[in-house]
Amino acid sequence: EGTVHEDCDCVNDMRTSCPSSVLEATSVSTGGDDTACAADSSSACATVQQALDISSESALAEVTIEAGTHTLASAIVWMPSSTVFLKIVGNGATIDCAAVVSRCLQIEVTTLQLVNLTFSRASGGVLDLTSISTLVVAGCAFSACTADEGAAILSNDGASLSISATSFTNCRASAGSGGAISVATGSTMTLTTSVFDNCTAAGSGG
Repeated sequence: EGTVHEDCDCVNDMRTSCPSSVLEATSVSTGGDDTACAADSSSACATVQQALDISSESALAEVTIEAGTHTLASAIVWMPSSTVFLKIVGNGATIDCAAVVSRCLQIEVTTLQLVNLTFSRASGGVLDLTSISTLVVAGCAFSACTADEGAAILSNDGASLSISATSFTNCRASAGSGGAISVATGSTMTLTTSVFDNCTAAGSGG
């Protein structure tokens, strides 16, 4: 697995740089079928959870989501034994987290890349980087997210964050710091062309 990761420029362009033999690419559509995609990964799944579940044995995984609103009934929980890199491409899709009381993305991979995706109404926050070393966010939006701290993103000590062309709107940390993003001591963050609007925190860093 380590050799595969080192040989591919995965953060910049996983699909073109990495051999197709090590890349599991799945898709999610509002008209998808979780049973059909479990039998044939080239078929669109109905849920992000199922698209991830059928990718669990690959070192590199990419999920493409059809534009539209995808409502979560529960958190997306994915802790694969072998995946080191996951890319989720949203095509402008919205993940509605209103029904989820915990972090709506609970993912354990070395590197996570989120592209052109909106997360809304996350009452327990969106993402905790406890088990993620590198996070790359490009062209995304986080709206009406709430958590004790780091309502959109809560980083762990030593994490690396790269965020570009992303908006954070009406995000609130009710008890701690980071209305939108809480960056732990020892973490690094590169932030470019991004917007923070009406984000507040009980502590520092609204």
